[in-house]
Amino acid sequence: DTFILTCNCCTQIDKMKWDDAVYLAMLLLSVPLGHITKHVNGAVFRLLFSGLAGFAMSLLICGTQIWHSLFVSTVILLITKFVSRKICHIVGFFFGFGYLFFFRSAHLFGVEYPLPHTNAIQLLLTLKVVSVTFDAHDAAVEAKKDKSDNNDSEQPYSPLGPNHPLDDPTCFDPSLLEFYCYVYCVVGLFTGPFYQLKLYRHMINRSDCVTVRTVVPALRRLALVPIFGLVFLLVGSVFPDNYMMTNEFLQLGGVWGFVYRYLYLIPVFLCFRLRFYIGWLIAESSCIAAALGAYPFDCKSLPGRGPTVSTSGSRQGATNGDTHSFYAVQNLDIYEIETAVTMGHSIKHWNMTVQTWLVYYVYKRFPVKNLRYGVVFLVSSFWHGIYPGYYLCLLSTTIYGAMESRLAIICKPLWERANRFTYAVLFVIGEIYRTHSFEYVAVGFILLEVSPTLAVWRADYFYYHLFGIVILCGTFLVPTKRKEIAKKLTQAEAVGKTKTD
Repeated sequence: DTFILTCNCCTQIDKMKWDDAVYLAMLLLSVPLGHITKHVNGAVFRLLFSGLAGFAMSLLICGTQIWHSLFVSTVILLITKFVSRKICHIVGFFFGFGYLFFFRSAHLFGVEYPLPHTNAIQLLLTLKVVSVTFDAHDAAVEAKKDKSDNNDSEQPYSPLGPNHPLDDPTCFDPSLLEFYCYVYCVVGLFTGPFYQLKLYRHMINRSDCVTVRTVVPALRRLALVPIFGLVFLLVGSVFPDNYMMTNEFLQLGGVWGFVYRYLYLIPVFLCFRLRFYIGWLIAESSCIAAALGAYPFDCKSLPGRGPTVSTSGSRQGATNGDTHSFYAVQNLDIYEIETAVTMGHSIKHWNMTVQTWLVYYVYKRFPVKNLRYGVVFLVSSFWHGIYPGYYLCLLSTTIYGAMESRLAIICKPLWERANRFTYAVLFVIGEIYRTHSFEYVAVGFILLEVSPTLAVWRADYFYYHLFGIVILCGTFLVPTKRKEIAKKLTQAEAVGKTKTD
């Protein structure tokens, strides 16, 4: 059995395409290149090295298809420079995402279909260039405000020092060189994390780069990558995801067929998660190695956006002798993802920098409040791709999201009164629910197309969709006001006490 497993694992490795191997190599290479970027002397040379190294890697990965990223970034730069700051963010948003549609359907227009890794670079590049148009618009808005109002408000921490011109919220005018080097920066180029131009400027222009402790924090993020890689290869070789599209898998009948399909989703979704964990951990390590996103621990940094307040010099939260926090470039929290009892809590710690982008550039700016969640959902789905499986997956999560919101209100008084045993039982139930919810809906993300996705769900009569809908409808029969729930619980406790007496 061990020999067969080893052979299957080797077969899995042999099946890896050459471009996948090159992609992984480039991703790993970005870590030492990030370290070199940190130690390059002088802001101009650091800027040039980070940009040229990233462009060279993009050219190697994309080949002639690099013209897509060059074209969209050039047009966005022109929009930022020559379109009115009142509407440049709107024009930039629609052009950036409109070009994504053309990019993914280019074969319909006689253009070569983009490689998967070209798509990965284009995704992150779109977020970067569109954010530049929004930041330019915000700077114009800030410039119109009363200067006394700006002076009274506390400015977030900056490693460049107070009142540095590059941190002036009323002035945002990136140069041609700075813009392209930011777009093609070698760290976070392939899988993220997303970071604002402001964070890139801090990395390039700060004078204390060498004093930032980066090697140990970067290695710490890489520590689990070899283990995840080994598990991914072993599990993926035994439980391939394409087996779910076979008649043998779909036509297993009876209770055993249901149980088998239920259990088979566990290793498939494990490989799905590990693939992202590996890519994001390496990408985060490259950012850390370059001292990108390095800020004091008490700055309340947001992923992708950096500090939100000034620093008091406190080192609260520092661990293992670290000099700075790198939460500004953290894209996932594996512990929170794996131990959350709800989908909502788990999702908050998945692809965190992109979620921050969606919140600040879409959710908070859309004028109709009641439609904000729906618009964010559409933008997120479209950004991920045009495969219908993405939409089936994300639409399905809305059922569980609504159900969790209702249950959170109803169950909170019960949760607050729970003893250790009840808490443990509820935690286990929540873990099973959250884990299988992801396994079930992720079928759309894994299989991508409508027919195979619906075939897997149809094989067991869409049982988890029905479960979510039934529970959601049932929550409307229960009072949602906390006072009413607490009153009913108190009455129930009083009745129980009377019976005991």
